[in-house]
Amino acid sequence: MLHRHLARRSASEIGMRVGIVIYDGFDELDALAPYEVLKNAAATGAMIEVRLVTLRPCGQVKASHGLEVQSDGTLGEGFDWLVVAGGSWAARNAVGAWGEIVRGDLPSALGEQFRSGVSMASVCTGAMLLSAAGITRGRPVTTHHVARAALRDEGGRLIDARVVDDGNLITAGGVTSGLDLGLWMVERHFGPDLAEGIARQMEHTRVGPVWRAGDANQHATQPAFAATPTPPYYAVLFTRVRNLAAADDGYAVTAARMVELARLQPGFLGMESVEGGAGDGITLSYWASLDAIAAWKRHTEHALAQERGKAGWYRDYRLRVARVERERAMEMRRSSASAPDWR
Repeated sequence: MLHRHLARRSASEIGMRVGIVIYDGFDELDALAPYEVLKNAAATGAMIEVRLVTLRPCGQVKASHGLEVQSDGTLGEGFDWLVVAGGSWAARNAVGAWGEIVRGDLPSALGEQFRSGVSMASVCTGAMLLSAAGITRGRPVTTHHVARAALRDEGGRLIDARVVDDGNLITAGGVTSGLDLGLWMVERHFGPDLAEGIARQMEHTRVGPVWRAGDANQHATQPAFAATPTPPYYAVLFTRVRNLAAADDGYAVTAARMVELARLQPGFLGMESVEGGAGDGITLSYWASLDAIAAWKRHTEHALAQERGKAGWYRDYRLRVARVERERAMEMRRSSASAPDWR
């Protein structure tokens, strides 16, 4: 029997609403593995709501192995996370992930939800639906082995890990990795004790470690640029000059914490940062809406960090908010002879 777990303040105050996205032809375990993990967490007192949802209101949904389940809402009902199941992608069936990509309605809706600030996760070839939605381009990702080459060719940055956490995008490998995805979501939001307790209850040996953006030993593999969605979106430009005469007094630790915390906020799209040698630097963070920016500004921990910056860390700073209307990028493609081809 799991002990009742006291969730962390941030999760316990606001809760976590998770919609697991299903459709005709989804793989049963892709959806039900994270569903059961998250339901078990909720049963201990963690403030999690989890539902099976579809693109549009419907009755029964038939999975790839014949199981019929009842959906419990639609994906546009204000979820914090949408977890997208895979299924029937490799077979190129009209019913399943491949068919949903061809029809386009589900990827389009997922893209709209992501741009509105909803975080995304996937199990197995659910990552290909997120790719079709334009969410995985340039991002660290993983998927089932049969789809890895396709996901890479569509712009994903493949990571050899069972679960890949890039802030507002978490992807997991094939089928049974849905268990590890669910357990990681519990650990990330409610702590490792609860996640380990659920794993013991389910008699599941976790497979990992999780690849997580921002880990010290992974900095060198991070992309130089944030993988932002198609404009419009918003940018916050924070230019500063450090007060080098003052003691560090926790600046580096707080700065790292703010990056980690920002990645968890609804509406966060990515970040780019450069530090100069004389204490000057600029950080650009990208957001889905002005409301998301305002909520981040009001966040309790962030507000305290701002006050400490004004009190001593910075000699001067400027903060600007802009709406991004256009984006251009240089992409390197490989020809059949593997020669660089800059376009």
